[in-house]
Amino acid sequence: MKTAASGLLLTLLLIVAAPQACVESTSSRRGAQQSGAGPSGGPTAGSGTGSSGFDKRALLAHLGQEVIVTVYIEFAAAAASVEAAAVGYASSLGDREALEDAWRDAMAIWEQAEVMLVGPAGDSGATAGGRDLRHEIYSWPLVNRCLTDQKLVSGEYLDPEAFKNQLITARGLAALEYLIFNQSTQNACSPQSSINAQGTWAAIVDELPQRRADYAVTLAQLLHEQAAALLSAWVAEQGNFVGELASAGNGSTVYASDQAALNAISDALFYLDIKTKDVKLAVPVGLTDCATAICPEALESTYAGFAKDEVRANIVGFARIFHGGAREDADALGFDDWLVAAGAPELAERMGDDIEAALAAVDAIEEDDLADALVADKASVESLYLATKAITDELKSQFVTVLDLELPQGAEGDND
Repeated sequence: MKTAASGLLLTLLLIVAAPQACVESTSSRRGAQQSGAGPSGGPTAGSGTGSSGFDKRALLAHLGQEVIVTVYIEFAAAAASVEAAAVGYASSLGDREALEDAWRDAMAIWEQAEVMLVGPAGDSGATAGGRDLRHEIYSWPLVNRCLTDQKLVSGEYLDPEAFKNQLITARGLAALEYLIFNQSTQNACSPQSSINAQGTWAAIVDELPQRRADYAVTLAQLLHEQAAALLSAWVAEQGNFVGELASAGNGSTVYASDQAALNAISDALFYLDIKTKDVKLAVPVGLTDCATAICPEALESTYAGFAKDEVRANIVGFARIFHGGAREDADALGFDDWLVAAGAPELAERMGDDIEAALAAVDAIEEDDLADALVADKASVESLYLATKAITDELKSQFVTVLDLELPQGAEGDND
């Protein structure tokens, strides 16, 4: 199944690889930005360069172009690989492993993007410049596997163009996971559901492998198109949201000040607190909203057993924004550099160490699947929760205080 997204992706990759006229490179100017930074004097909102001598618009330009757009390029390429693997598998039902690996690769990259829900990816009702594009790609924690099974029976997935209008819980990475990794002949609907009560599910049981494969092709095609659309919304010659960030407070139609734009990115970082810590870890480990000692059914991507990798990817995405790239990269301009310029180098160093400790806590879990780890070594998952909490405790206290940022909704009054 061919798609126009392939050509669009190639065009966008060429566009993004070229120098951007509206986003000046920050790497060569970083030393000059920070050479005048003193130990005192906080940032000045809307000034471009604050009283500390730190260039906030340069930080915005770097995070937009070198971090967020880079992640979207990586994801668009991964989505193209999912589509190719899905088509290959559907043609013969032979190489399921290639399709599973392609989904894992795409999911690992998208989980980094989950911590960067700024602008077009964000909710239209709550995010400046938001266009709900995230939900077109990944709807979790909203999932409806019964709906996916109902579509398997109806065959509506055979018309990809019309299927774009289906509910998001029947599309995207979450529905793809269910189709790719679930090989059961049972469905997720109640006995009273029409597909069970009327026998229409039983009538297609022998066709399930091919139906799931064909459905996966449609979802992979739509995923690829949405990945290209999100990338297009950011690159300079298309939607140019990277330019909106870089021109915050200086011509941007979205952000009245550079401080407002940085606050939007800070809000996105709170995904690690509100979703990763409080939902992906606290609930399964039995700390909240769990009536038993553990609740492995609350884990993300239970059919793929990929929850541990997803938490790790969230932390990696957080680190890419916090450091502006790799921690050891001297040319990577991140929030840690702003903290140093604002007179809080110890906080910048401590948060960097906490990020590394959280990654080490993930890697210390011996089991590949967090569901297995919860049974075999619950303490290791609790350690991961505490290591993640160490990052987010600083995030919602000293980090926002030093940089004069506001807490996002959902984090206010959270004293855990």
